[in-house]
Amino acid sequence: MLNPKINEEQKVIALKGLAESYEKIHNYKKATDYYGKYLAANPNDLDKYLNYSSMLRTVGKVEEAKIFFLKYAEKKGDEALKTKFNNMIDWAEENGDNATSYVVAITNIETNGISMGVSEFKEGVLIGQAQSLDEGKTVFYNLGYSKKSAENTFDKPEGLSKSLTSEYYAGYPSVSKDGNTLYFTSNSSDKNKYSPKKTKKADYSSNGVNVLKIFRTQYENGSWSDKEELSFNSNEYSCAHPFITEDGKTLYFVSNMEGSIGGYDVYKATLNGDGTFSKPQNLGENVNTPLDEMTPSFVNNNLFFSSRGHFGFGGSDIFKAELNDDNSFSKADNVGKPLNSSFDDFAFMPNKGGVSGYLSSNRDGENGEDKIYSYKLLPSEFKVIDKETGEAIAETKITVYEKVDGEWVESSVSVTDENGVWGANFAKNKDYKIVYDNPYYELKEIELLQSDKGRADKLAKIKSGVKLDKAVLFGQMIDAITNKAIVGATVDLYEQNENGEFVKVGSVETDKYGSWKHNIRRDKVYKVEIARDGYDTKTFVIPSVVSNDPNRPGIIESMNPLKFNPTAKKDVKLKIDNIYFYFDKGKIKEDSYPILDNIVDFLNNDKNIRIELSAHTDCVGSDSYNLSLSKKRAKACVDYLTGHGIDKSRLVGVGYGEQDLVNDCSLQRSDEKEAQKNRRVEMKIL
Repeated sequence: MLNPKINEEQKVIALKGLAESYEKIHNYKKATDYYGKYLAANPNDLDKYLNYSSMLRTVGKVEEAKIFFLKYAEKKGDEALKTKFNNMIDWAEENGDNATSYVVAITNIETNGISMGVSEFKEGVLIGQAQSLDEGKTVFYNLGYSKKSAENTFDKPEGLSKSLTSEYYAGYPSVSKDGNTLYFTSNSSDKNKYSPKKTKKADYSSNGVNVLKIFRTQYENGSWSDKEELSFNSNEYSCAHPFITEDGKTLYFVSNMEGSIGGYDVYKATLNGDGTFSKPQNLGENVNTPLDEMTPSFVNNNLFFSSRGHFGFGGSDIFKAELNDDNSFSKADNVGKPLNSSFDDFAFMPNKGGVSGYLSSNRDGENGEDKIYSYKLLPSEFKVIDKETGEAIAETKITVYEKVDGEWVESSVSVTDENGVWGANFAKNKDYKIVYDNPYYELKEIELLQSDKGRADKLAKIKSGVKLDKAVLFGQMIDAITNKAIVGATVDLYEQNENGEFVKVGSVETDKYGSWKHNIRRDKVYKVEIARDGYDTKTFVIPSVVSNDPNRPGIIESMNPLKFNPTAKKDVKLKIDNIYFYFDKGKIKEDSYPILDNIVDFLNNDKNIRIELSAHTDCVGSDSYNLSLSKKRAKACVDYLTGHGIDKSRLVGVGYGEQDLVNDCSLQRSDEKEAQKNRRVEMKIL
């Protein structure tokens, strides 16, 4: 709550400070609220439109994010920026349902709300350890060590060394392959107050900022040496988030030094023989963007880092760029879900094999609490998922065939586990066919051929999850006379058990289209019973899919659509409002003939039925005129039926004119749709 006594200028400054503070502590909901208030009061702060748009997108308000980003781009006069942002939004929508073959699980590593990275070390991990666990207080961090006691479970962290403690922040550790050299991030000064006169110039930047620097320490004789500042640090910019490569020769890090593309960029520097580092090299626009890049790591010739500036899902995402032969980097790619989420994902730290490791994220909520997760790649493993729900499908039989001398030969058989996962190896120089067989789903076959131009992409899709359609029985019910959908018919499903008995397993009602659907097993025989008041009940026995019974397709076809006859009981009346006549005439329009043909079929199916065909008009015009017109139309219907072989003794034609309206005359005079309801033919069983 802002102090009501402050003036408007102070209020605007306070709103900006609150917005920036909440953004920095990742409380995106409050950051969004205060950025909105701040920009309403100060709409000319161009750069904050970008912050506000980013916050809105993170909390899921994509359309609002678009508005403010486009305002930012318009004020910048940058049409290309608009296109890029729209492409970014489109990318998130198109890729939101795709998942890669990683398993992500939360650990119990303590962060007290802020993750300062993690690095594998000995039998556990090095972390940024909170100096205090008190709630409601500003928390600072030192380096700590947690021993791993079980899967995703670690002991309470212990301080790494008093010589490495900081008054403020020490974190983002990276350890050399031999475990003897540790790089980490800390502040340039441990002094808790800044005074231009009293504080040494070396402690702070020229404008009083306690910048971040990268330090190094050596493990010697069972203890860590005093921290040593790296040669490229400066008091005028920050350097942070170091990662030392496996060969110990290259250090990746981030900095906002002069020459950065925007905010913090990823740089690299190589180790010289005397322990100093080369001049930092910016990794260029394939990696860096006008927004911040953070927390780089490098494994198996791939650079991983966090960014808001590339195509992502909302917050900061983890990206991968491959090191080319000329030491440039390929265009960064999003590593996908579940490694990324719509919130902030960062500090991606692979182990030396690159197939597992740790990452940090505040994905559990909007209030910005970072937690540390483990992840594991499922190498040579593939997933099967439900196309409708996206859920994993367990107990699916996977048969892999290999082409040998032009013939498909069974190569392996697997069954998916509870996570829908199965494993296989595919050689690049061979042709394969994969058959997915689960009794609750449609059979699916995929060929993986050497000649496939997109073989790698196809294999990647199989890894991320082959989608299976549920096995279903379906049908559509229409009225045999009017050809209109029958809504609310009950469709009961019975499954045949081992004793040959049919046991009811489901019941649905037809929808507004007269359609129905039941999920089934492909290896079971079913009976479908369809009932609706006013209609004859229908029953079908459907052979199993796997039986390959030649009668099955015909049975399915007969239910799509199924013409439902009205029950032939005395005084049953059926309204037929789609028999049309020429204006002011008793002549039937040709497009009404199919409906009359349905009545012919109905009467031919039961020679004992007699019907009355009655014609009705609206109340426009005189009573005598309408009565005369309706009699002509009733006679026309009778004449059509007799002309198609129906004995005249079974037919009675009656014209009622406007004697039996279905709605009020005054209403239909003002509403053509209501008037149309009265212009009808009715069929009554006699």
